[in-house]
Amino acid sequence: MFIEIWKQLGGKERSLVTLNNLRIFLFAIMGIFIEPNLNRNDQKLSPIPESFGMLNEHGDLFLGLDDVP
Repeated sequence: MFIEIWKQLGGKERSLVTLNNLRIFLFAIMGIFIEPNLNRNDQKLSPIPESFGMLNEHGDLFLGLDDVP
């Protein structure tokens, strides 16, 4: 399960998972949507392969409302 979470949070692509991304992910599991302080429209977002959400160029995780059921 840990390996799957690692992949979901972009660890495979970036070789790390930030504490902030883990926090966003754990809140999402609890059904709580966290809007990042960063403006989504100003970011260069790319999807995480075989995952949900998107990462910006700095590795910050962005989830949409549809990603948090």
